[in-house]
Parts: sequence; structure tokens; C-alpha cells
Amino acid sequence: ITSWMKDGSNLREDPKHKFTSDGKDRKLNIIDVQLSDTGEYTCVAKNAGKEISCTANLYQDLKWIKELEEETSALKGQPLYLTCELNKERDVVWKKNGEVLKKKANKVQINIIGMQHAVTIQNATEDDAGSYSCEVSGQEDIKTTTSVKVVEGQKAEFTCSVSKETFEVKWQKGNTELEAGDKYQMVSDGKRRTLIIKDCELKDEGGYTVVIGATRNKHGEGEAFITLDVIGEIHPKVEYWVTELLTGCEGIPVPTAKWSIEGEEITSEGNVKIDTDNFSTVLTINECTRNHTGTYLLTVSNPAGSKTVALNVTVLDVPAAPIGPANILEVTPDSMMIEWRPPKDDGGSPITNYIVEKRESNKGTWGGVSSGSLATQLRIARLQRGVEYVVRIRAENKMGIGAPLESKPTVAEHTFMPPSPPGKPQTSDLSEDAVTVGWTMPLSDGGSQITGYIIERRHKGGKWIRVNKTPCRDLRYRVLGLFEGSEYEFRVFAENIAGYSGPSPVSDPCKPCRPISVPGPPVNPRVKDYSKATADLVWIKPNKDGGSPILGYTVEMKKADTDKWKKVNLDDFIKQCAYRVKGLEEGVTYRFRVRASNMIGDGEPREVPESITAQDILIPPEIEMDLTCRERVTVRAGHNINIVGYIKARPDPDVLWSKGETVLENTKRINIVQNLPVAHLKIKEATRADHGTYTIKASNEGGEASCTITVNVLDRPSHCQNLHITYATKDSCMVNWEAPLDNGGSEITNYIVECREPSISMWSMISSNCTNRKIKAKLMEGHEYLFRVCAENKMGPGPCVETRTPLLAIDPIEKPGEPENFRATDIGKNHVHLRWRKPDYDGGSPNLSYNLECKAKDAEEWEKLNTGILTDTFFLADKCVENQTYTFR
Repeated sequence: ITSWMKDGSNLREDPKHKFTSDGKDRKLNIIDVQLSDTGEYTCVAKNAGKEISCTANLYQDLKWIKELEEETSALKGQPLYLTCELNKERDVVWKKNGEVLKKKANKVQINIIGMQHAVTIQNATEDDAGSYSCEVSGQEDIKTTTSVKVVEGQKAEFTCSVSKETFEVKWQKGNTELEAGDKYQMVSDGKRRTLIIKDCELKDEGGYTVVIGATRNKHGEGEAFITLDVIGEIHPKVEYWVTELLTGCEGIPVPTAKWSIEGEEITSEGNVKIDTDNFSTVLTINECTRNHTGTYLLTVSNPAGSKTVALNVTVLDVPAAPIGPANILEVTPDSMMIEWRPPKDDGGSPITNYIVEKRESNKGTWGGVSSGSLATQLRIARLQRGVEYVVRIRAENKMGIGAPLESKPTVAEHTFMPPSPPGKPQTSDLSEDAVTVGWTMPLSDGGSQITGYIIERRHKGGKWIRVNKTPCRDLRYRVLGLFEGSEYEFRVFAENIAGYSGPSPVSDPCKPCRPISVPGPPVNPRVKDYSKATADLVWIKPNKDGGSPILGYTVEMKKADTDKWKKVNLDDFIKQCAYRVKGLEEGVTYRFRVRASNMIGDGEPREVPESITAQDILIPPEIEMDLTCRERVTVRAGHNINIVGYIKARPDPDVLWSKGETVLENTKRINIVQNLPVAHLKIKEATRADHGTYTIKASNEGGEASCTITVNVLDRPSHCQNLHITYATKDSCMVNWEAPLDNGGSEITNYIVECREPSISMWSMISSNCTNRKIKAKLMEGHEYLFRVCAENKMGPGPCVETRTPLLAIDPIEKPGEPENFRATDIGKNHVHLRWRKPDYDGGSPNLSYNLECKAKDAEEWEKLNTGILTDTFFLADKCVENQTYTFR
């Protein structure tokens, strides 16, 4: 459905606006485009609750409604007026001879009245002549130009004829007699008498009288009245105010004169005066009006005959009021279309334009609407919704602005009414949470097309709630979000541009409920796998459960060469969407189908598209390791080792896990899970002993496959090896060691070396970032020291290894000399008492100890006598054998 809007208000199709539709094209045709038709136009398309729109702007090109005359003449000493008018309100710049014209007190005035622009130059002189232009600000190409000339006043001539050349005349302006001079010149030429007025000015305007006879003669005086208007571009123009001069009114006997108009005789009364003598007759009408316009007849007669002359008299005035009433053709909340007829009397001069004004009915101030058009129809825009307006129209001609024609007060609102209520709603197509509501169109659309319908619902006897956010354009609507088992009532409102209708009659109560039927067929049943004795079927639950939960599924099969279906699951329904059919005969071809069931009964079955032949499928094993454990697995000590592989094989293969040459089995720490196609090895709380190479091997009748994975368990390094001191002095020593047998699965980053004195329990740091396997340690002379070393990797420092014997910080010690005076001082049956003296040279260390050895006669090996450290210079050998010969050293 398509609709059109102008400036946010809906448009109706009328003689001004025509809507056309051609396939997918929608067109709006605007007849006789006026300035009032400018604005923003929107096309709105709606269907199924959706709406889309597009917008275009109609604007009128900026142009001059009234331009300056090409040439303008100004009378010297008189005001100079220049006026022009645009079709839109814009700022303009006045220029004289290319330079900006500025306001000047008592000389130059610049005025703006709506779209009209005017310049007034007081007391024009020759310096004011030149080229004047009016330009639109910022658009110098839109301008109008005039050439101004300042001239001396022109002359005016009045001529009349007298019946005899000897008659003298005198000229008057008003009641003042004129005298010949620089301003006035009187000329007599035979019977012609002429008055010449030089350098006409505005002050020369007025009524002039010519009087025949300087003094009254026997026939009296004759008079003629003329009016001089100095207008326009100061071209003198003579118009009759009271316009008749009769001369040569002679006859014997003296004729009588009679004035008439439209067959009626004119007599002297009121403001009409007739003066007749023997030689002339004068008709004077004071304060003449438009009613005095017409053809005047003068008839003179005597017994000898009669003669009639005619004189056409035009009295100029402002126009009459336009012919009423002012018709309001169309009213919207923001505009109205008004129409009138031209005045019956144009004032004797063509209508130049109409001035249209408006005001609020409760205010006295009029505001301009239009002043530059001769059209008798106008759209008045920019009204306020709900405000009552009065419009007046006045015609204008060269004489001025005429009387107004006022419209009746009109409120800015739509002239049509809201639609009547729709028909009683009917409900259908009930479900557990929805119902379809339908209704009939209103009997009356209120004069405006129905734009949509509003639906409301309520629990029976409860509060009404609106259902649809946007108006529905169809005569039916699906109401969602209802509660099963609750009773609902519905009513509908129609909407047009004027508003909403009253509510429709309330529908009969309805109660949403679930319509129950057998379920639909299962979706996409297929054979997932099969062997010589089994077939694995899978499927997807039906799209529709029939309004009742599905209780289960039934699988049926048949041999391909028969038509009889056999139920497979005899005891109970299948709850899952998968089932293994057993008991197939090898080599036989089978077909399968599945059906769903609910409390109503069995649904329609759906057959598996392909048939299968019961036979084993031989596929050699293929192993693909999980992405997390391909080729190498690294874990921290204490964490779990997880190795996952995927095995593809038919029939199912035997799977074997091994580490090196050792076959792995389920233990407290090792868990082997085989759920084909997934094979999973899990080792809990890994230690360094678990690092190594693991192998998974799968084999069946088709062949075998294996895959090897290296497992690295990260831990701290083990003990350093062979800690020893290779060089020592009184102030330093060299500590040496070898790398640990196990680096903890990560490179050794550094070694930590510490020392302490035996009497102190706290260790002192020698180095915490040693990267070599030796280090020089500083010592204090005479002190004893113990040393310890540990290796460190990214997991942390390993256990320490310590020296067992304290190191004395002294310079290196040489071998002492031989003991002196070694002798046996006492010999017994089974003992020998030995004595000796310290050697003369102790080797650089006063801490001497001795080792005693002996051997029996004829023995080859020496036997040590002292078991501990011997520091004394005597010793009792008490284990000798009687009568045995011994040698001691």
C-alpha cells in the first residue's frame, strides 16, 4: 500500500494531486504548480507490518516576480522610487554604478516588505542619475537593473475652442486665477485658446477651469473643468474630473439644453449642478464616484430642430471587493486552499494583483500571505493545527488597494471524520499461544482512506491491552503471546488520517489450546554403519510433534525382495534418535523405515533412502593423534599425561599402548580408555620417570598401524655429581663438580654454590648464577669450610650435594719426614711396646698422625695395627703370637 505526504501531512488525491501506479512505479502528479506547492514530499510503502519511505524536495527556482524597468525617469527635485519583488524571501544588495548603495539620512532609504525590495531617493538631482541594480546576496547572477535619468519637468497643454474669435478667456487652478509668466503661458489662435504649464511637478496636479469672457456679457460666462495628474514617469496626462465644455450653443430662438444618462434626465440637485445660459451649458458633478462613469448625452433644441452630442466619462477608483463568498476548498492541519472571484468593478483600471492576508480569529493583527499574483486560488501554508483563522482578499490596481473580502472563520483541521467501527471480530486457527482474528471493513471511511487497524485483547472481563504496535493493513491479524487455557476477547479500531474509529463489537470469548494430532515423520533417517549382523540407524526428531510429546520411535525393516514390513523393537518405544538393528542375515539386502508416536497414535513413517546388504566392511586401521599430542607432549611433574588418538578401522581393532619395550596396562596411575574411534591413555601425577617414548598400536584383519609420541615431564634437576676441591690455599679454593645425571627435562640454566663453617648451621651464598661447573671461593685463613652445590632449570633448583670433610684454609702441606728413634721398649709373650720420636720435619703442618704396620716373618703383606687416627708417639701391639718373629714400621 502506497501513500503520499507533504511536509509530514497526508495528501489526498484531488484535481490538484493525481496518483498513478505502473507496475513497481508510483508517481505523484501536481497540476498547475504554484509557489505554495513547494516543500518536502514523502512516498510511504507498507506491507505485512513493514514500512519504508523515500523523500524528495520540490522547490521553486529563485526568480524575480517584478523586475526594475529598463529605464526610469525621475523629475528633478522630486523623489525617485525603485521597487522589485522576488518569489522568495532573500537578502539583497542595491548598487549604483557597480558600488554598494548605502542608507543616508534624509536622502536614501532602503526598505524590505516581505519579498518586496524598494529604494527611495529624496529630492532627485542630476548626480542621482546612473545605473541601479538589485542583486541577491551571494548570487550575483540573480539581479535586475535599471538606467535612471533625472529630467526637468515636461509641459502640459490644455486647448479649447470658443464660438467667436473675439471671446476672451481666463484660466484658473481651483479658485486661483493663473497669470502668464515663466510657469504659465496663454496662447490665443483664432477660436482656439491654449494654456501651457511648463516644468510640470507633482504640486501642479489638480483641477483647472477655463472661463469664457473676462467680464460677464449679456450671455454670461462659460466654464470647462479639467484635471491634471502628474503620475508614472512624469508624463503629463489629462483626465476629466468634471469633463464637459460646450461652445457655440447658439440658435434662434435660444435653444434649451437637457443632460441625460442611460435614458434618464439629469437635474440640478445634490452634488450635481447644471448651469445654462444663451450660449453655453455646464454640467458639474462634485465628489464624483465610480457610479458616475458612463456616456452622458447633451440635447439642445428649439422650434427649428434639435441636436445631441455624447461624452464618455470614466471615473477612476480603487477596485471593489472581490465577489464573495471566499470558498475554502480544502483544509488540513497546516494549510488551506481558498478561492474567490474577481471584483465586479475593477475601478476603471485593470487589476494588477491580489493581496491575501490572514489572522487568528481571536486577534486583530493581519499577517501577509501573498501580494504578487493575479490567481484567484491560493494555498495558505504554515498554519497551526486547531487554530481558527480568518482570511481577507483585496484587489489592487494603479489607483490603490480596494475593499476586502473576508472568509468565514475556519479551523485548521481535517474536514473529514474518523471512520465508523469495523465489524465484529471472529477468531480462528487457534493454537496453544496464538489465534487469528478477522473482521470486516467499516461501513464508512469518514471521507479519508483507512490507513490501518488497531487490535486490542483482554482476559474476559479484564483490562484492554493493545496487541499491534503498528497499524495492521489487512482484515486479519495473528495474535501471539497468549496463554494456553485462558479465555480472551478481542476488539478492533479503524484509523484514517483524522484519527481512530470507535471500537468494534467485542468478539466471542476464545480459549487458546494445543491442537493435538499424530506427529510428523522423523527427519533424515539414514544408516550410519552396518556389519554382517547389525545396522546402526540414526534420525532427527519430527518437525511437528502433533501437539503432544513424542513417546518414542518404532523401527521397521524388510528384505528388499518382499513387501512385508517387520517391526524391529517389539517390546517398547525407542527413546533416542538412534538404534542398532541386530540379527541380520549375512549377504541379505534390507530396507528400513522409522515412525514417531505420541498419545494420539503412530505418525507417518519415513523410509531410509538407501538399502544395505548385511556384510562386514574391512578397513585397515588408521590412527590420527589429537592436535594436543601429535609427536610430542610436554607436562609438568605432578600433572596428568593425556594422550588421545582417533582410530578408523573395520572391524574394531585391538589397541595396545607401550612405553619403550614395556606394554602398559591399567594400574592405579595408568588409565587406558578405549571407546572407539577414541583411544585415550591417561597417566596421573606424572614424574620424571614417566618421560620417554610412547607407542599406540592398532591391528585387525586388514592390517595394523602405530603412532609414536614423545612425552617430556618437566621437573627440577637431580643431584650434581662428583663435588670436590681441586686446589686450596689459605685464602681461596677451587670448587669443582659435574652436571646432574637428569636435567629435569629442561636445560640447566645455572648452579647455586654455598659454603659454611662446621660450627655454623647457616649457609652463605658464593654464587647463585654460576653457569660453569667450577668456581673459585674466597676463604679466611685457618677456618674450616663445608661446600654444597645444586643445579637449577626453569622449573627451579634441584637437591644439593655437600662435601663431607671440612676444608682447612691453609697453604698446601708436604709429606713429613721419617719418625726418629723407632724402637721396641718392651717385649712380652704376646705384646710389643713401641716408641718413637716426632720427625724433624713436619711438612708444613703441626697436625701429625701416624700409621703403624707389621708383618710376620716370611709374610709378604704388611698389616695395619692402628684402626683410628694415631697422634701419640707410642703404641702397644697386643695381638702378637708367642714365639713369632715380627717386623714393625
